[in-house]
Amino acid sequence: MEGDYDRAVELYQRSLDLHPTAEAHTFLGWTFHFQGKIEEAIAECKRAIEVDPEFGNPYNDIGAYPQSGSIALTKRFPGWSKRLLQSDMTPGTFPISTWDAPISPRA
Repeated sequence: MEGDYDRAVELYQRSLDLHPTAEAHTFLGWTFHFQGKIEEAIAECKRAIEVDPEFGNPYNDIGAYPQSGSIALTKRFPGWSKRLLQSDMTPGTFPISTWDAPISPRA
C-alpha cells in the first residue's frame, strides 16, 4: 500500500465485488484502521467473520483496534471476562507470564 490507502480501499472493494473472501474483508479492515476509521475497520472484521467464522485474524483484529479494547474480546469469549477486566492488559499485548512457561521437548 505504501500510504496510498484510498487506492487500496478502492482495489479491495473491487476485489470483494468480484469474489468476497474473509481475507479481503480483513485486509480492507486493516486499511481502514491505518486511515483511523476504526468503526469501518471493525465492520469489515465482522463481515470477514460472516464469510468464514473459522478464520481467526478478524477476531484478533477487533480486539487490537484501539476503540474496541478488551470489551470486544470479553463478548466473544465470556469465560475470559473477569480475567481480562482485572488485568492491566491493553489491546494487542500479552502478559509476560504467557510467554515465560518452559517449553516441553517433543517426544
